[in-house]
Amino acid sequence: MSTLGNTFVTMSDFAKRLDPNGSIAQVANVLSKVNPIMGDIPWVEGNLPTGHRFTSSTALPSGTWRRLNQGYDGTKGNTDQVDESCGLFEARSVIDVENPGMQGANKALYRASEDLLFLSGMGNDVATGIFYNDVRINAERFHGIAPRLAVTSGNPAGAQIVKWGGSSSGNDQTSIWLVGWAPDKVFGIYPKDTQAGIQQEDLGRQLVLDANNKQFLAYVTRYVWKIGMCIRDFRYLVRGANIDTSAELASNSYLITQMTDMIAALYSTDNCRPVFYMNRWAFSMLNKQLQAKQSNLLEWIDGSGADNPNKGGVRIPSFLGIPIKIVDAITSAEAIIS
Repeated sequence: MSTLGNTFVTMSDFAKRLDPNGSIAQVANVLSKVNPIMGDIPWVEGNLPTGHRFTSSTALPSGTWRRLNQGYDGTKGNTDQVDESCGLFEARSVIDVENPGMQGANKALYRASEDLLFLSGMGNDVATGIFYNDVRINAERFHGIAPRLAVTSGNPAGAQIVKWGGSSSGNDQTSIWLVGWAPDKVFGIYPKDTQAGIQQEDLGRQLVLDANNKQFLAYVTRYVWKIGMCIRDFRYLVRGANIDTSAELASNSYLITQMTDMIAALYSTDNCRPVFYMNRWAFSMLNKQLQAKQSNLLEWIDGSGADNPNKGGVRIPSFLGIPIKIVDAITSAEAIIS
């Protein structure tokens, strides 16, 4: 099983290349800590000003079994072109110049700490979008992964939905996701001739308007994020769906079975970095089920290795060798997938 490391370029890698003074690198590190999925995504520059176009095979050519001196049938494959779009996400941090924290020698540190609140908020919004954005509803955003695996019937990727083994009811469902990250399978994109990640611009002191349209002088920082998701090979994306959060799960093994089936549904663990994503409720239930069954399937792996993007001596839980990341953006208010 391969890992991202130095082979796949993540946000932190881009930050170190593009920002010698370290400020954008700090942005990347903050976003990765707030939302761990940000540190896993490989980023690829799109081939379009608005995103990325790729060609997908819909049917493979086949050969012919033949005898000597017997001809063969001519065959061909079929392909489709798919366009993945990027969204433009922007925010501005505004700090009154008379704010007590902006007085004295520590004003730069105070301003940086206030700006990080905006970064955290942007990271939360984008993490939610990675899972739930739907361009059919909000055309200005990028398309997330949940709308692609929202139904089983009539969906070419329907086999990538693994349903919970229990009885589900209501709109209090959650999902577990298994993503095989790779720059030719599942990856993040940014528009052609732009830079990956958040772009930070210090706009200095400006007159701004308050809620009552009255002016005051403030320090302004602009953040711009051009981002999209590309699912080039849906076989490397698996959704564990219909997990009923109102059911009592601690004494059974539904999640254990479901996650095992999800690994089987992933086309391969080679040439990608597979990672499980779930919310805190699901992670708690998984641990309780493993304890109840006295199963030794959950282990902790060292995230400080040179080939792992989660550096710094972080210990990461893993299920059958695949890392598990807690992502609070995964909601427990999903509808049932039929």
